[in-house]
Amino acid sequence: MLVIIESTIGGNVAGYLQCTVTGNETVSSLLSTYCEAKGIQVNQNFLLRDQKGIVLDSRKTVSSSDIKDGDTLYLEIKGMQNGMFRFTSWWLLALGSIFIAFGGFAIVVALHLLTGPTPIEYGVVLDGGSSHTAVFVYQWPGPKWMGTGVLKQIGLCNIVGDIASFYNNVSGVDAFLTPCLTYASSQVPSASHLTTPIYFGGTAGLRLLNISQPSATTVLLDSIRNRLSRSGFRFEPSYVEILTGMEEAQFSWITVNTQLRNVGPDHRRMYVRENSQETVGALDLGGASTQLALEMSSAYATMLNSTSNSGGVWREDDVSNLELYSQNYSVYSQSSLCYGLLEVIKRYQSMLIVEGGNNGLKILESPCQPLGHSLVVKASNVFNSPCSVNRSTSDEEWTLNGTSNYLKCFNIIESLFNATYCQSHFLPETCFSNQGQPSLENQDFLAFSSFTILTRELNVTNSSSLADFRNAVESVCNMTLDEILDLPITVPNPSFIPLLCLETQYILSLLTSGYGFDDQTWEGLHFVKQIDNTELGWSLGYMTEKTNQIAAAEASVLLATPIFIALAILFSLFLVVGSLLSYHAVRMRRSASSYSRALLLKIDDELERFLPIFDSNEQEIA
Repeated sequence: MLVIIESTIGGNVAGYLQCTVTGNETVSSLLSTYCEAKGIQVNQNFLLRDQKGIVLDSRKTVSSSDIKDGDTLYLEIKGMQNGMFRFTSWWLLALGSIFIAFGGFAIVVALHLLTGPTPIEYGVVLDGGSSHTAVFVYQWPGPKWMGTGVLKQIGLCNIVGDIASFYNNVSGVDAFLTPCLTYASSQVPSASHLTTPIYFGGTAGLRLLNISQPSATTVLLDSIRNRLSRSGFRFEPSYVEILTGMEEAQFSWITVNTQLRNVGPDHRRMYVRENSQETVGALDLGGASTQLALEMSSAYATMLNSTSNSGGVWREDDVSNLELYSQNYSVYSQSSLCYGLLEVIKRYQSMLIVEGGNNGLKILESPCQPLGHSLVVKASNVFNSPCSVNRSTSDEEWTLNGTSNYLKCFNIIESLFNATYCQSHFLPETCFSNQGQPSLENQDFLAFSSFTILTRELNVTNSSSLADFRNAVESVCNMTLDEILDLPITVPNPSFIPLLCLETQYILSLLTSGYGFDDQTWEGLHFVKQIDNTELGWSLGYMTEKTNQIAAAEASVLLATPIFIALAILFSLFLVVGSLLSYHAVRMRRSASSYSRALLLKIDDELERFLPIFDSNEQEIA
């Protein structure tokens, strides 16, 4: 007869075998026949079950085990029956593995595609001016925008005093700079110190020192380099430099237009009138120089470059192509050394002394000072600059008594813009010239620094006309000292208060006789100190231009590629394991189903035997 042996065990034991038997063979011999056919050793834990699920005695013969022709016997391992019906556990393991695989894949792919927080970059700029040194701290998003950083000022520290005055005492540079360098360190996260560049830009005060004391200037700059190299920030010797006047003007133009968003992202056209240039011009007034910068058409820029006549270090004008946010701008820049506020005061005093000196006078009238104010000046202080040197320095002293005479004050200041007068009293190359300056028509300007500080004291606003400004200057120039002191003046330096007439009249003459503003073009002039809590000046534009050379810092992916590959392999293994467990669970279910069928047959047989007896009992009772 034919007997089929089917294995419920996986691996090399799996499969089935059809055996032709006589009935006299033992169950044990059937096991041996199957193992021999599969090429495996007989395991003492192997057993056979019949279709009813009953374990067959290995010592009995096929016939005595009630095995019939065509029956299927099931090969299993001892104890397997107990786990036969726990195939659900295998499904749970399989589904768990598959869930972990797909869930893990989804998470690692998302983490690999997503980026972390946008990195923030920092920069520190020292503005070495003739009246003070300012330390600015800036930040910008690391990826930049169109190749240029979008800067925001996050810190400002001012140091009163001219750093150029340390040329004969460089040991004092450390103490001079340290407080604000400490402040800058506190504004930049410590983790970013080594990647944060620190720059020093010397302006007109150092340009003048470099003219009169070039060797001492070199020593002073080396001393500054030495101090900045110990600041904890990223530093190279080239990060300390003296800016040209033209660079100072260009950087100021960048500052005002990036802060107004006339250049860069979020284009807004602020402080720009209809039919005017899309960018504003920049007017800067410092202690030793004044700057003007504005954008112009490329055609006019070409013409101007071919006719420009620069005065070297004293007066610079030129057109440069600036690249910002992947856009090119042709910017005209003009800088006039010796026409900063502090140098103009020296020039004014030297003019009084030279005129009065012809008569041997030591007590002189000063029409730009208020009546009741006297000022003692020494030759060593007045004539110690290339801007005012016209006689040898000595120990002479003069007393300047204020007369509050507006008309005389006006005429003296206006003479600074008279080429004939200026060249006869000062070095010709230091005289102001607006030759080659573009037209101011259809051009808006932002005036800042000392322009803003002093016009604020006259209550001159952006809605004030040129006539209003003239009247305000004339009014303050006719005041006595007591009347000026009664004004709500907020000038930071008290020594400037008695010179308010001189300073404001100079600003008026510079803007009108110097740069050529009239009643019409005045409408486009705006006096602004800050934009979005950012000080206006050259330093932000300088740092903005430097970001063109600094590599973009992109946001890093949350999951690096090597880790992503490793995790992908890991979750692939989970998927393989889940598939294998699923296959095993199917086999367990099939085995369990076979056993269930056998068990049901056994129950049916028992019921068939029981029911006739039950029926006969009922008949007897009946």
